[in-house]
Amino acid sequence: MNLTGIISGFSMLILTGLFHPIVIKCEYYFSAKIWPVFLVLGMISCVLSLCLENPAVSSIFGIVTRNI
Repeated sequence: MNLTGIISGFSMLILTGLFHPIVIKCEYYFSAKIWPVFLVLGMISCVLSLCLENPAVSSIFGIVTRNI
């Protein structure tokens, strides 16, 4: 049985709930000065999602890219 879809869906739920308050608080306290940090983190997670061979871990890094 392939659990990649279930893992991806569950991680999307958890990571969206985790990153949304982080982004809101960072933008509140640091205003627009924080966007380069999110840009670099998004680019790193995007490259990792393309380079990893495990589909479940690759999809999790793709979800992180979407949430950052």
